[in-house]
Amino acid sequence: MSSSKIRRRTFLASGLAAGVSLPGGPVAAATGLLAPRLIRRATVVCGGVDSGRPILGFCHIGPASSMLTPSLRGLLSKYGLAPIVAASMDRLSPGDVARRVATIGHSVPDTLVLLGDCRRPDDLERLVGLVEALQDLRGPDLFVIAALPRSTADAPRIERLVDRCDGVIGLQHAVQGRDLDRALVAAAHSLLDGLYIHGFIGYDHADLFTVMHAAGVFAFGLGRSSHGTLHAADQALLEVERQGIDLSRVCSVHMGFSGDADTTLVEISDLAARVQARISDSAHVMFYATIKQELRGQVEVSLLAAIERRRPLARRGR
Repeated sequence: MSSSKIRRRTFLASGLAAGVSLPGGPVAAATGLLAPRLIRRATVVCGGVDSGRPILGFCHIGPASSMLTPSLRGLLSKYGLAPIVAASMDRLSPGDVARRVATIGHSVPDTLVLLGDCRRPDDLERLVGLVEALQDLRGPDLFVIAALPRSTADAPRIERLVDRCDGVIGLQHAVQGRDLDRALVAAAHSLLDGLYIHGFIGYDHADLFTVMHAAGVFAFGLGRSSHGTLHAADQALLEVERQGIDLSRVCSVHMGFSGDADTTLVEISDLAARVQARISDSAHVMFYATIKQELRGQVEVSLLAAIERRRPLARRGR
């Protein structure tokens, strides 16, 4: 698939901007209490080429963040997309939010990425409800990047989430506040840079689906170092292992490498060899390498890894 076709097809939602308030709808009742499964706040920012139809967007569930709006607008700009619209929705049902997000650019998106802090069981239930509502639209590929609870009691909800998405990235349980904001944006970079930033090696949506759809929750690791590729790779591997992932058992791995203009193919080969030495020979592996001038002598390695989920799903029909 050509990059131009990818750009026309893609609208990624994951949210995070405090924008213009939209009408509250039927659930904006004059009551101080929220009914079960109502989403307290959802914020959306999206962008397109030459201010046309949105092809990339971000939708966040939870309180508005002062960091996320400029960070995600910067992400859109880096991918060559002009911000089109930002909207904030309060106290809506998952179905109402899904309809607003899906039609904000007057078209149903092909790909939707949701972000948020869902460590509390009720917030996780709201996220699952939104994913189910978006699934009913019969069209979007659904990806989630979120902080998730780790208790055994929440395992069934997480299983529902994984079964209804094409990929779920779970952030470290201990990450919070501004560290969580930064982690959400970094994970979004890891997911999207191979699609949108020119570099040595990229991938398309079919590659992304192949690696992610049969796996459970992906752990995210990030390493940055001025001491070489292998040092950064070891940092990323350690972060993944700290989240309880046994690298010898992973079924899917998504590797990313970023360096400045002096990056060589030898460095990229070293990274691939280091990671592949730690994982199973049967694992699905996707790899990208991009150039980021701002790194100035440093290298950055991102890693997404997951073990196989119990019930691999076929790709949902369009």
